[in-house]
Amino acid sequence: MKFIPTSTHIVEEIKKQAKKLQRKNGGKHTDLLEQAAKQKGYLHWHHVTQCAKHTEQLGISSLSAECFYVIQKVKRGENVIIMTGPETAKIPFILFGCNNDVWLFEPKENTAACLMLQGETLPLQFIEENHQQIKIEWDSSLAEITEFFLFILDSETNQEKGYAYPTDILEALANVLMRAKNIKL
Repeated sequence: MKFIPTSTHIVEEIKKQAKKLQRKNGGKHTDLLEQAAKQKGYLHWHHVTQCAKHTEQLGISSLSAECFYVIQKVKRGENVIIMTGPETAKIPFILFGCNNDVWLFEPKENTAACLMLQGETLPLQFIEENHQQIKIEWDSSLAEITEFFLFILDSETNQEKGYAYPTDILEALANVLMRAKNIKL
């Protein structure tokens, strides 16, 4: 099941939406909670409660929450480059989003994972985290950044693939990655 960082505010919004639907159309409250949850991108109401519980356990500064935040910004058409701070993890991660794609990088190891490609969000099942540690099953590595392309090497196929992004965005990404590599732990 896909994890979606879920605040108590979001849970309350879904409950309010279910009540609105009940006032407007009638129906069983539990069925309307299911409907309202699906409208917000959840699988069902129980998915909402599970995600809210998991979010509470992880905290607002979890890597999963950061990933979800960047995905939402990119879906709104924004370009994003974020280096996580020590409140998320001891080592910095880089989140990069542009042109409906979102990537997660670990700069010291040059590893990469795609979070969203051409507007389609991919499940974050490769990230396991709790208050003590973050485990990531990386499936790719950063091969190269050129003037026009971000080249990613797929670990399974050992093939490189290029992704085109604006030059200024790629330059900014290269600078942030370099800065993150130089951070002393």
